[in-house]
Amino acid sequence: IRMGGQPTGRSIELCCGTGAVSRGLKAAGWDATGVDISAGMVAEAAKYVKAQVADVAQLPFPEATFDLAVMRQ
Repeated sequence: IRMGGQPTGRSIELCCGTGAVSRGLKAAGWDATGVDISAGMVAEAAKYVKAQVADVAQLPFPEATFDLAVMRQ
């Protein structure tokens, strides 16, 4: 979260799992979104942040949608 710097817009957590990092980014002021290939993990993350099922190799967002991309693993 600290490495993300001052919140300046939209963040995406790739392979978000339960959205642990996205929750921290949201708390820090980012407009956080999580994506994961597992519907079960996305359902858990979506309790806290915007989240959707997606393959990170083919993200369903236009180019330059996010200001920060993170992946914990």
